[in-house]
Amino acid sequence: SGINAEVTWAHVKLPKQHIEKSIADAYGVIVHWRPNLFLVPQGAGGRAFVAEMCRILILATTNNVLQEVSLTALLLMPALLLQKPGRSSTTAIHRRILERRLESWKAGNFNELLIEARAIQSHLPKLRQFESQEVMRQKTFVRHMLTGNVSAATRCLRDLTRGKPLRLDDTFTDKDGVTKVVRDVLREKHPAAKPADESVLLTEFDRAPEFHNVVFERLDGPCIQSCLLRMKGNAAGPSGLDVQGWKHLLTRFRNPSAELCERIADLAKRLAQVVVPPGSLSALLSSRLLALDKNPGVRPIGIGEVLRRVIGKATVLCISPDLQAVGGSVQMCLGQKAGIEHAIHSLNDSFASEDCDGILQIDATNAFNVLNRSAALHNIGLVCPALHTIVTNCYSEPARLFVGGETLYSEEGSTQGDPVAMPMFGCGITPLLDELDRECDVEQKWYADDGNAGGRLGELRKFFDIACSRGPLYGYYPSKCVLTVKPDKLVEAEALFANTIVTIDTTGNKLLGGVIGTEEFCSSYVEEKVDEFAEEVDRLAEIAAVDPHCAYAGLAFGLSCRWRFLTRVIPNATEHFGKLEETLQRFIAKLLDRPSLSAVERQLVSLPTRDGGLGIPVPSDLETQYDHSRRVCEPFADAESMAAVRTEQRRIVIEVKAESITSSRTKREQVYAQLPTDQRKLCELTTEKGASAWLNSKPLTLQVTHLSKEEFRDAVCLRYGWCPKNLPSRCACGARFSATHVLSCPLEVSPPSGTMRYVISSPTRSLRSPTALLLSRCSSRYPVKLSPIVPPRRTSRR
Repeated sequence: SGINAEVTWAHVKLPKQHIEKSIADAYGVIVHWRPNLFLVPQGAGGRAFVAEMCRILILATTNNVLQEVSLTALLLMPALLLQKPGRSSTTAIHRRILERRLESWKAGNFNELLIEARAIQSHLPKLRQFESQEVMRQKTFVRHMLTGNVSAATRCLRDLTRGKPLRLDDTFTDKDGVTKVVRDVLREKHPAAKPADESVLLTEFDRAPEFHNVVFERLDGPCIQSCLLRMKGNAAGPSGLDVQGWKHLLTRFRNPSAELCERIADLAKRLAQVVVPPGSLSALLSSRLLALDKNPGVRPIGIGEVLRRVIGKATVLCISPDLQAVGGSVQMCLGQKAGIEHAIHSLNDSFASEDCDGILQIDATNAFNVLNRSAALHNIGLVCPALHTIVTNCYSEPARLFVGGETLYSEEGSTQGDPVAMPMFGCGITPLLDELDRECDVEQKWYADDGNAGGRLGELRKFFDIACSRGPLYGYYPSKCVLTVKPDKLVEAEALFANTIVTIDTTGNKLLGGVIGTEEFCSSYVEEKVDEFAEEVDRLAEIAAVDPHCAYAGLAFGLSCRWRFLTRVIPNATEHFGKLEETLQRFIAKLLDRPSLSAVERQLVSLPTRDGGLGIPVPSDLETQYDHSRRVCEPFADAESMAAVRTEQRRIVIEVKAESITSSRTKREQVYAQLPTDQRKLCELTTEKGASAWLNSKPLTLQVTHLSKEEFRDAVCLRYGWCPKNLPSRCACGARFSATHVLSCPLEVSPPSGTMRYVISSPTRSLRSPTALLLSRCSSRYPVKLSPIVPPRRTSRR
């Protein structure tokens, strides 16, 4: 078994050194390429590709001579085998070249495949520049919506001057007026590793939850597939295979896809239970690095491999109860339900009490990238044993970051975007939070690196001093600190916090997405947010004129959630939402291409889709959300354990949902009573089970659920009995033409212009073609159309 010994690769024997060197060299080239992959075509070639991935994953999870290089080979496969040969290449071409490339791959001809792929990359056209900012916004919004990334789509509706990618040689001016180069800033934000200070290393931790590896038995194929299907975004890691590509592989090939899910689950179990040699994980842990414009400043964003992200997400899901037990009611970034809302309510209650002089807010500089990794790995072993193994596998060695043709190394902290990063950070600074709790008589609430404490000024100064003196030992460097005090405590606060980095205010400040301070400040904050929401809805209305389905989904699944959150954390916020309602009415008019709706129709479309509406809320109807939020957060105050909190929250959520359904049905009856008889009957039909499924589905290209402009508007018109546009006024039989008349017209087909077609929608394949043939013989004047077969609706397993 020497270094030049021959080993079996697929169905040929090759020298081990040749395989390892060829794969490593090719991987070092492809990590700097632009993503240019086609979806694996269905058929024998696609199944063979998935089977080859399964074979390599087996090598990665078993002891063999190629284990060290197997994951690198797995992530090299897409870049070499799935390179799109041309911009308009067809599926037939993809199928043919995949079969040829797969044979070369199995024969070990890595260099030939690399030469071919490099030639394709060298001839890729330059990225197109959009004509204007509005055109760029519309196209980017639609692209994100069609891939299911609602959060990224709604960000496009805000200021586009921030968040643009920067090149390494670009320069910018920071807040202090100093000109800097992006490359230098990225290196500063990824410092060299520092040894851990012995004073912060735990020897025991009495709150550690009991743990056994049996919890990872939940890591199976269906778990991996479920986690992947919930992932968003279309960004790809160094391999170039994005979320949509992985979803395609894990869902579209039946048995091979199921087998691939199981092999990924085996890899996840191994990483969660066994410390593996770090060299074998080098490719899996590598990331693409983007430098985004903060205007001013640079925000580094790491884009890891989708495979790493789905493994991390599934592992964190399995140990979620352990993480919540560690965070408790203090560190709210570890998966607690309504954790941020509880922190906001709790701190506002504390500020309103007589025993509190003010609220101190602390934020850290570059927190995730400078967390002391050595101290965090040691302490997590005691704080949360369930997390320790996978964190050790992911962060025991520096990870490579590929940016602009260069390579940086992440030696400290964690990688943003990695599902394990947030639990690692939250558990890593838990000993610091415990120190603060022992030494200071304050009420502290944290979300990751955002620390908040309420209490007497003297205790807050002690809290600040400990955070500044002990925090850097953990890799936590306080920078932006704001103290909101009551007006009568201003002089004392200025004297106590003189010559510090703390900014003192008596009006108020933002707090974890909410606000804290005087009623006037809260009102002005809400008005400012409402102006921002209204501007976003106006921009969305322009998109609705072009793609109403994507615009509707963006409002229903994205923007409305932001309004709802604001009403849940700020009392009486709906009193300032009048401007938003005016903007929503203009949006609805453009969405449906109709004049302004009547008062009854506005109430109709505000109903939930299950009650026959469109789910476009009237902002004033959200006034009950604040009370619902307070009720869901109550268990944090009195429960003895997080298990008890979860149980009580589930009971309260069931009650709140039942109340909401009752209220919605009462409103529905009131609205239906004001409708004409025919329209009321139509709306009653829309309340049947499954009748509104098309509205509750996101417009996804992969699932073929995107409706065109005419299809969406016509479907809404038929839903409410409105007459679709561009229809003739009279039928060939002389009757007034309408969507209802088409179903009962005595003539063969109407209208005689030939615009109507027979549509064969039978799900039985054996009946479709003969039926179409007979209809075409009976009526040769009008075309016959075979509609696509819609798969039967599957009920979820509970």
